[in-house]
Amino acid sequence: GGAAGRGDEEAGAGGGAGSAAAGAGAEQVPSRAVVKARPKVVAEMERRAEERHKIREKRMERQREREEQRRAEEQRVEEEKRQAEEREQQRIVAERQDRLRDEKRLRAQRLVDLAQQREKGRLARQFWEFNRLAQVWCVLQQVTMHAQEMGILAWHRYRR
Repeated sequence: GGAAGRGDEEAGAGGGAGSAAAGAGAEQVPSRAVVKARPKVVAEMERRAEERHKIREKRMERQREREEQRRAEEQRVEEEKRQAEEREQQRIVAERQDRLRDEKRLRAQRLVDLAQQREKGRLARQFWEFNRLAQVWCVLQQVTMHAQEMGILAWHRYRR
């Protein structure tokens, strides 16, 4: 029991090789229980170290995965933000184009209305001129007929 206890302490304190060197330097031959216990302890220590190493690797892997997910999420958010800004710019450009198109259409409509108004004015003026000429023609016809009638009456009076 005591020898095995010392072997555990030696294994725990100095490790496998250091304890064997210290034992050999002291010219002591370890007992059979210490030799058998030591490899068990060393194996247990190695197993625990391996477990810690695996746990550390798993943690590091999870950390890498989380970091990759975080980067992917940041990229996704950045891409969505960029796309939203692009859509906003497209909307602004489309609104500007619509506004310009509407203004152009209104200007064209005003020009058409003005041209139609001028055409109506021109036609009204032509109509008025034609009616005035017709009235003058009618008056001249009346004057001519009246003059001929007077001439005929004067000729009848002269001949009587």
